[in-house]
Amino acid sequence: GGAAGALDKFVLGEEVSFKHLASLGVNHAGFDMGAKSLASNKEAKGHSALLKNDQDKYWISPCRIDRGVKWVVIELNEIIHVRTIAVGSFEYYSSTPKTFQVLAHLSYPTDQWNVLGHFQASSSRNFQLFTVKTPIMAKFLKIRIISHHANEFYCTMSSIKVWGTTQWEEMGKMLDANEEWVEDVKRQLDGAEEAAADAEEAAS
Repeated sequence: GGAAGALDKFVLGEEVSFKHLASLGVNHAGFDMGAKSLASNKEAKGHSALLKNDQDKYWISPCRIDRGVKWVVIELNEIIHVRTIAVGSFEYYSSTPKTFQVLAHLSYPTDQWNVLGHFQASSSRNFQLFTVKTPIMAKFLKIRIISHHANEFYCTMSSIKVWGTTQWEEMGKMLDANEEWVEDVKRQLDGAEEAAADAEEAAS
């Protein structure tokens, strides 16, 4: 039915260790890398905690707000193709994000956000890793929390991490692929020339 179809679009997270996250390379949402948390819904506090590695500090908002949804905007340290996002909620005795939408853009403020994806987290107190189905170039991300686990008064989120490829890495990949293609065509042409020479020899 319609409800199941609607849930299909949510990408489910995979529980991972902090050690695994450290092996993924540069976290482009790291405060120590120059990323910034810029804004949040007016009822919330502590959004700067989301980009730091201090697990005792967190973003907090009343779960029920008067208008709209709870949200946070972050600025990545550089423009990247966003490929993977990790979210951690470590606080007990609070509600945690369940379904959330991530929007992306190259500039901020903007009314022209692009949808990066819809994601569904479990109620786990571990980091959860989400793979973006269709990576988008972005410098700014807006995380919109659509629903939450449990019925506590406060909703909390402790950490957001983001991985992807820079424009230079993308260009490098394209050049490598192009080089392989050129080599492939060369091989085919060489093969065709050899085959033609063999055929000529056989005919003579």
